[in-house]
Amino acid sequence: MNPLPRITALAFSLTVTLAPAAGAFPNGVPDGYAGDPPALNTCVACHATYPLDSGPGGAGFSQLSGDYTPGEQYEIQLLVGPGDVPSPDAWGFQMTVLDEANHSAGVILPPDSLAVLSDNPVPMPDYTSQNAEGVLAGSPYGLWTVHWIAPPAGTGPVHFYLAGLAADGDGSADGDYVYSAELTVTEGGGGVNGPQPFLPETYHDFGFTPLDTERPWTTTLYNIGGGELEIDAWQWANGPWFSVLEPAPPLALVSGESVTLTVAFAPEVTGSWADTLALATAGGGLFDSLLVVEGEGTHPLPPTPFDLLSPADGETVGGDSLAFRWSASTNPDSTDPAVEYVLEIDSESDFMDAVTWEAGADTLFTLPPGEFEDGGIYFWRVFAQDTNTGGVYSNQAWAFFTDFTGVGEGEAGGRTPVSPFILSAYPNPFNGIVSFRLELSVENEVTVEVHDIRGRHVATVHSGPLPAGTHRIAWDPGALASGIYLLRVRAPGTEPLVRKLILVR
Repeated sequence: MNPLPRITALAFSLTVTLAPAAGAFPNGVPDGYAGDPPALNTCVACHATYPLDSGPGGAGFSQLSGDYTPGEQYEIQLLVGPGDVPSPDAWGFQMTVLDEANHSAGVILPPDSLAVLSDNPVPMPDYTSQNAEGVLAGSPYGLWTVHWIAPPAGTGPVHFYLAGLAADGDGSADGDYVYSAELTVTEGGGGVNGPQPFLPETYHDFGFTPLDTERPWTTTLYNIGGGELEIDAWQWANGPWFSVLEPAPPLALVSGESVTLTVAFAPEVTGSWADTLALATAGGGLFDSLLVVEGEGTHPLPPTPFDLLSPADGETVGGDSLAFRWSASTNPDSTDPAVEYVLEIDSESDFMDAVTWEAGADTLFTLPPGEFEDGGIYFWRVFAQDTNTGGVYSNQAWAFFTDFTGVGEGEAGGRTPVSPFILSAYPNPFNGIVSFRLELSVENEVTVEVHDIRGRHVATVHSGPLPAGTHRIAWDPGALASGIYLLRVRAPGTEPLVRKLILVR
């Protein structure tokens, strides 16, 4: 095929004021209302306030450049507008293309996101019209693009029929204008005689596909030539990793007829594969479909790496809820693209006693503060699981501190303690020796330890009995690098107490 002829659409004077609401058919117009013979029905059948073409606007096609070339693909723009008072707020259209016998002429390809296609058996006419998005609510005019493949040589003149609606947006069939247009295009020279296969999509990459699995892809095969296209077998140049699952040959397509083609990639060994598809006939002939497919056979791949987002490593959190966020992972090699997540939280960095929550496919999970102790340290990570591997953990495992009273580190400042001792550190941040003040209401066995942000043990500052009262304990970090460290105090019968230390060199 040559590059698509692209034609400028008819222009109208567009001076309108937008109005609320919509009135055109939101999901396509019933067949047979494009003004085409023999019924000659248009939208006036329902929108009967004004006679056909009595409004100030109009409808039109882009003009084909001279005669059509058989088998050529064309891009055609359809324009409806403008309306009058009350100003149009929604637009609609229906178009068909017929030959002299009022049969379908050529092929209207599946439209873009603004329209739908009523693909009927040959020789019944095909119709395209606007969908819910294509009512273009609030636009000063209606404009849609349609791709059409001209019929085979010998068809003769073809006739385009278009009905357009300028709706006033009140949701009723009253007060709307209906316009119509007809265009006859004669057959030019050139084109292909005989059957001709056509695929709108001539390349597909199946991507990473696990060994011994089958990944399908669906497209449409048309016969845009004259005469019947007979297919006795699907023939691949390289085989055997690609196949046509449906339909099974033999089959025959008359001119203008189409069939849904399901192609599959089923690798049995690792490697990158590519192939081309030809259509073999009973008489030994071959038609090149122009389809090229590629794929890579792999051992099952886990979900793609992903990152934790918040709470950040070392962050102090509080409030009415704790929100955990992470970036999305994807499943690169499964026919089921779903990835689901499990949130894991533990008071120790080894996650041996982690509590888990299933987050489903969401990358945000919120927990109430009642799930955590105040003044504690917790470690969290996320596990991503797919349907054909063991899954992966997030790139990070982060720590966070809880503070639900609004009091930061340092002196207790009147906070009601969660355990029988009060702890503060000074100076903090520090770059040399740091002192801890520890107050015990009763004598107890006390362990004072320092961990890095990953929870790894760095130093034991004190371990043993301490009487009731105030105690000052000093710690020299020595040659430790700058960073965040965690001071953890434990005593039998009490909740662990954690303070964040910041060492600055």
